[in-house]
Amino acid sequence: MVGIGLGELIIIGVVLASIAIPIVVMVLVMRPTMRNANRMMAGAGRLMQAQAAAANLRIGGLPAQARVLGLAQTGAVMNYQPQIRADLEVLPLGGAPPFRATVVQFVNAISIPLIQPGAMVPVRIDLMNPMNVALDV
Repeated sequence: MVGIGLGELIIIGVVLASIAIPIVVMVLVMRPTMRNANRMMAGAGRLMQAQAAAANLRIGGLPAQARVLGLAQTGAVMNYQPQIRADLEVLPLGGAPPFRATVVQFVNAISIPLIQPGAMVPVRIDLMNPMNVALDV
């Protein structure tokens, strides 16, 4: 039986290192990147759920009027539509007492001049949870 010489051991070591080093580098580099991508996808999923809930509320919610008390942009933009935070005094139809609500919603940029403090805007109220309000602009 012939033993492995020093030259063969060096070649085997170089081959193993040439395989192992890229794998280690990929794991070290890609793991944080994948975590970040997963966080971004989870955030996108939450945004899509919120958009769907607001759309459903605009379709099936109880119509009402609201006075805009305050308005701010959150800094988020989706499909060129800014997300806003509007503090509202909701005036339900039918004589129910007014209440305050905060709406965080994406709106068409063209609608922003209509949603200024002091303005009256149409809203929709969730029948199951009246504090859940969506702008109907």
